[in-house]
Amino acid sequence: MDTVSLAEKISSWIRNSILLKSTGIGIIILLLLIPTSMLQSLISERNALQNSVVNEISQNWANSQTISGPVLTIPYIVVMKDHNNQQRKETKYAHFLPEKLSITGDLTPNTRKRGIYSASLYESSLSISGAIDIPVLNAEQLGADQILYQDAFLQLGIPDMRGLTKKVNITWAGEEKNAEPGLPVYEVVRSGIHVPLHLKRAVTETSVPFNISLTLKGSDTIFFTPVGKETSVELSSSWSSPSFCGAFLPEKHSISEKGFTANWNVLHFNRNFPQSWLGSGYDFSSSTFGVKMITPVQHYQMVTRSVKYAVLIIFFTFMIFFMGEITRKQKVHPFQYLLIGAALILFYALLLSISEHMTFRIAYLTAAAATSLLLSFYTWSIMKKVGTVIVFGLLFAVMYGFLYIILQSEDYALLLGSTGLFALLGTIMYLTRKIDWYRKGTATTGQFLNDDD
Repeated sequence: MDTVSLAEKISSWIRNSILLKSTGIGIIILLLLIPTSMLQSLISERNALQNSVVNEISQNWANSQTISGPVLTIPYIVVMKDHNNQQRKETKYAHFLPEKLSITGDLTPNTRKRGIYSASLYESSLSISGAIDIPVLNAEQLGADQILYQDAFLQLGIPDMRGLTKKVNITWAGEEKNAEPGLPVYEVVRSGIHVPLHLKRAVTETSVPFNISLTLKGSDTIFFTPVGKETSVELSSSWSSPSFCGAFLPEKHSISEKGFTANWNVLHFNRNFPQSWLGSGYDFSSSTFGVKMITPVQHYQMVTRSVKYAVLIIFFTFMIFFMGEITRKQKVHPFQYLLIGAALILFYALLLSISEHMTFRIAYLTAAAATSLLLSFYTWSIMKKVGTVIVFGLLFAVMYGFLYIILQSEDYALLLGSTGLFALLGTIMYLTRKIDWYRKGTATTGQFLNDDD
C-alpha cells in the first residue's frame, strides 16, 4: 500500500513539477540545435553550388576585367659583359604613362541563367582618350648603346582577352593604328594588346593625343587603373544595384531604378607608382577601382541570418506554450514540444527552398504564414479553446514579423534584437509575478490568457 502510494506521488511529481518540465524543455531546445546546424550546412552547400555555377558561367563568358593603360614603352639596347668577359647585347624597356587619361563608358547588363541560378554579366562600350608626352631619352644616362624609338609600342592591359567582341579602334596622333594581340614584354601587365608606333627619334618632348574605342564583355566587376597623371572615369549603366569598390570611390554618383552614373577623378599623387620607370617592379592592383554588378537579393545570406535567430524563436515559442500550460492547467507533453520544435525548424527549410524560386519577401511571407497556421491548428488540438488559438496565432505573427524587421534592418539588427528580448523578458516577468512557483504548477491569480472562448 505504501509502495503504491509512493509510486503515485512520484508520478504526480513528474507530471506537475515545473522544474522537471522546464528542464525537459531545455533539453529539447538543445536537441533542436542539431537540425539547426544541419540547416546551416545545407545553406552553405547550396550557396557554394550557386557560386560554382556562377563561376562556370563567367568562365564561359569572360571573367572580371581590369583596364590598365595605355602605357608607352620604348625599348633600348644595353651592351653588357658576361662572365667570360664577352660582350652581349640586352634589350631593356622604359615605360611612360599618360599625362591625361579620360575614360567614358556604358555598361549593358546581361544576366545568364543555369537552372535556378543566375550570373551577373555585362557588355561595355568604352572610349579611352588622353595624351602621352614622347620623352627625349639620354642614352648616356640610361647606359644604352642604342634607343629603339622605331620599335616603341603602346600597350593596354586586358586580363581576359575573350572579352573582346569587336575590333579595337586606335587613333594615335590623328592616325589610325592596328592593334595586335598579346604583349612584347610582361613588365607592366600580363595580358592585353599592343600597338606598334614606329616613332621617330625625339628631338623635343612632344605631347601626342590618342583615342581607343573598346567593346569589352566581362562578369561581376569592371576595374580601371589610374595610369594618367590626371585620370577621370565616367560610367553609366541601366543596372540599378551597383557596388562601388576598389581603392577609390566615385566623387559623384547617382543610383535609381533606371540605373546609375558615376564619376571618378584620381591624381598621380593618390597612387603608389610613378609616371615613368625602367624595367618592372610596380604593382597596379592596389590602385584599381571600379564597380561590381551585385545581385539585389542575396537570399542565402538572408536565410543564414534568419537561422542565427532560430534558438531565440524556439525559446520564445516554447515559452508561450509553457506559460499557457501553467496558467491554463492544460498539460503539453514533451513529445508535443518536440513536434512544435520540428515545425519551427521546418520554417527555415521552407524559407530556403522557396527563396530559390521567388523573392525573399514572398518566400518569408509564405513560410511564416504556413508555419503560423500549422502551429495554430496544433494549438487548437491541444488547448481546445478558440480564444487561446487566436492569442497564440497573433503571438506567432508578431514573432515572425519582428524577425523579418530585424533581418531587413541590418544596421540596427543588434539594437532591435536586444530591445525586443528585453521587452519580452519584462513581459514574462510581469505576467508571472503572481504565480506561486512552489505549488504544483497552477496559477493563483492573474492568468495572462482569458478562460473564455
